[in-house]
Amino acid sequence: MENKVLKRAIASVMAFAISGGAAVANSAYLFGSTRVVTAEENIIDEYDHENDPDHLDSFDPASFSEKTGVLLLNGKVNKNDVKQYNKNENVKKVSCAKGTVFPEDCSTMFEQYYAKEFDFTNADLSNVDNMSNMFYLLNSGDAKIINLKASKATKMNFMFCNSPTLKSLELSGWDTSNVKSMNGAFMDCTNLESLDLGGLNTSNVEDMGNMFEDCYKLPSIDVSSFDTSKVKYMYNMFIYCQSLKTIDVSNFDTSNVEAMQSMFSHCTSLESIDVSNLDTSKARETYDYTSSMFLDCPALIPNIAFNFGANITLDGSLGVNFYVNQPEYYSKYYSGDLGQLSKNLEKIVLSGPNGDIVITDFEKYDTNTQTMKLTYPVNATQANEKITLKAYDKDGNRLVVCNQGYELCSHSQLECSVQSYIDELKKTTNIADAKLKILVGYLENYCKAADNYFNGTKNDVIEYLDIYKPMFNMFATKLPDDVKISLVLNSETALRIYTDSIDVFIDGVKAEAKSKNDMQYYEIPNIAAHRLSTSHEITIDGKKYNCSALSYGYRVVDNNTDSKLKDVAWALYSYSLAADAYVA
Repeated sequence: MENKVLKRAIASVMAFAISGGAAVANSAYLFGSTRVVTAEENIIDEYDHENDPDHLDSFDPASFSEKTGVLLLNGKVNKNDVKQYNKNENVKKVSCAKGTVFPEDCSTMFEQYYAKEFDFTNADLSNVDNMSNMFYLLNSGDAKIINLKASKATKMNFMFCNSPTLKSLELSGWDTSNVKSMNGAFMDCTNLESLDLGGLNTSNVEDMGNMFEDCYKLPSIDVSSFDTSKVKYMYNMFIYCQSLKTIDVSNFDTSNVEAMQSMFSHCTSLESIDVSNLDTSKARETYDYTSSMFLDCPALIPNIAFNFGANITLDGSLGVNFYVNQPEYYSKYYSGDLGQLSKNLEKIVLSGPNGDIVITDFEKYDTNTQTMKLTYPVNATQANEKITLKAYDKDGNRLVVCNQGYELCSHSQLECSVQSYIDELKKTTNIADAKLKILVGYLENYCKAADNYFNGTKNDVIEYLDIYKPMFNMFATKLPDDVKISLVLNSETALRIYTDSIDVFIDGVKAEAKSKNDMQYYEIPNIAAHRLSTSHEITIDGKKYNCSALSYGYRVVDNNTDSKLKDVAWALYSYSLAADAYVA
């Protein structure tokens, strides 16, 4: 490309020769020298564009020096002029003169470049919007991108994608404050070993999908300063980063993330990670959008506790059950050393309204089932209270909690309540669950009625008319008037018979007297929902009577004036009938 300023210098020399007059030293363009420029010299080699910007209009928008390997950009940059130098191995550096203005679309501008340094310090990047594929297939081995202050740019998709010869990349002085998409930005940089991300502002980024996919050799990625509060997509973000041993994502805000599937999948060297801050609740609203997050991460297996779901206890007690693997669980999803599965699991903590339950002895759980059933007991008034399960190693570090499909549980913990289980079951369309849906519907009503009575809440409960009272007649008891009965509605339902007698048998077995508040009683403990109507033979001083848990309910409906307590009695009766039908 012929240089315009060179033409002007030659023309000036010719004018001097024709006039024959005396010439002053600066009658021609002399760049730091007192000699006249000759046609044989490439003046861009000596031109100080930073300190002498007056003659820049004489240069082309893209001027290359074979001597220095510098490509100087100047004036209004045309993408096609710049792309002429792609695949040119002699271009070692790209520099910008003062006043250089970049276009709105810079996509693919430096595609397949060999330059090791791109300095945008003097450039005006205020019009740039699209930087997608800007350095696609960068062939420089080691590269620095300096002061890319594209403050209005919104796109940098696949910016350095498919750069297999790139080994180190330093980004400094960038302004990416308005970038919304970084999808695949460093994807397929398969030999990248060093990456400095200190210049990235991610406060407006919505898409980080595939961002570091296939960065096989990166031993570390510092994303600790990333602001992810607006990110919606993180799928495949670190997939196949096979050299990563650990990564700090503890600061990630994922409350708006909708897709996180395979986020760390195939990170075969990953040994530890704190994902306790990762909120997967929004992603889980869409089916399978957190699936396979840790698929094929064999080095992480010792730090994973596998979740096999949660449900609620509906036998003699009320509680939330979690099912997790034992340390020796033989998973069909893991073909490595089975003895490594969850080997770092030291303790599990169940937390809820009644404090913490700490479990450290895993051997007492049935090994035949290959899972542990861990129960947190609650009472009917605590149906809305959330119960959580967290797993720890011996140093107190949180373990990863995910399901068999390597789908991360939100905040790396299990969470369930009686009410949330009921709500989920209501959504099912499985006909086989019809009786169970009826049962938990009446359980919900019972819990609401109990909450109203004990806590003064105002939940809507099923209204029962007095015309239904004769239905309770079959549970009436002929116990003497001086014998009182009550129902304990803690996590375990129990029937208490209050009498001063010391000669009491229950179902033919000598009963042991207990006392509370100076009152003596005998107890039938742990009455399952489907046995609330079961009649028990109570023998007091040789006389036999029949009594059931619902006998107390009948007394309340028949004699008590407290409408909220009557609601509890009716709700318990309905719950009992539904449980009978379910078990039958």
